[in-house]
Amino acid sequence: MFHTLTLNPSLDYLVFAKEFVPGALNRADSARLFAGGKGVNVALMLHRLGQPARALGFLAGETGRALQRMLAAEGLPEDFLFLPSGATRVNLKLETPAASTELNAPGPAPDPAALAALEAQLAAIPAGDTLIAAGSLPPGLAPDTCARLLAPCAARGVRCVLDTSGPALAAGLAARPWLIKPNLDELAELTGLAKKGAALWADDTPTPPPPGTEQKAAAGGEGQEPPAARAFAGKAAGPGPFAPLRAALRAAQRLGAQNVLASLGGQGAALLTETGEFFYQPAPAGRPVNPAGAGDSLLAGFLAGLARAAAPADALRLGVAAGSATAFCPWLAAAEDVQRLRDALAKAGTSAPA
Repeated sequence: MFHTLTLNPSLDYLVFAKEFVPGALNRADSARLFAGGKGVNVALMLHRLGQPARALGFLAGETGRALQRMLAAEGLPEDFLFLPSGATRVNLKLETPAASTELNAPGPAPDPAALAALEAQLAAIPAGDTLIAAGSLPPGLAPDTCARLLAPCAARGVRCVLDTSGPALAAGLAARPWLIKPNLDELAELTGLAKKGAALWADDTPTPPPPGTEQKAAAGGEGQEPPAARAFAGKAAGPGPFAPLRAALRAAQRLGAQNVLASLGGQGAALLTETGEFFYQPAPAGRPVNPAGAGDSLLAGFLAGLARAAAPADALRLGVAAGSATAFCPWLAAAEDVQRLRDALAKAGTSAPA
């Protein structure tokens, strides 16, 4: 059973426009409102992939009720705690041909009684289940909040996953989570090995495509990673390509993570296991529509693959398929879209056995 913890969920207002001019009247071409928050996204994608999942966290006000209704319409079980004041935040996601822009609100602050009630919920999660704490912290909570919530669960045999950023991620490693899922910039900041995530790609590593360009086929496609990277895809490897990335993943493990799943945007994802095996899976072809939720879908797909008793390389392939499918559509991808990309990756042979 999967349990997701979203301390600061949101309603995501996704707006598409041909252009955006600051200080001027702008008109949208279309707009939609979705349930949001990283943990919520993970729970929804796990649910769509046929895995039992339950969403936990805090909601408040009428926007919280609206989010609750959206999850009910999806058929996702939830046990959110309602705060006595405030309102669940609304985040703006603006998509134009030139750029993706996000404006995230702070969200309501949970009081001590709400935190105590949450701790009681987490204490009831049985050993062997998986708890995924994902997303930002609401106002008023210390950076070590995730560590304090996860550590007792991990001590009871709950498999704990952490997907956050900044000080919350650094402090959360004190709980020795079974898995973390940083993106390249978060990995660079966490380890201090680079100022920007792009620096973790060296001369022997595929170069990310320019922002906004269309990805080509993961195997044999024009403009995708060089042949050496394709040959390396999905393989547990010793010394070779991806040296800076591998060094950063190992550094994250020394800081407390047992396994590290790194989201590489349009280049796919990489995994370093607690046994030292390294896997890389490039992304499939497609034109990005909305990047929000892609990393959450990657994490959900990977966990779903492991729950199906898949080998790490195969679970990584499903994760990349889920993340890419979500990036190629306005919101979280449907299960059939994930399966289609997963089958295409398997057919292309981009995730070979070690």
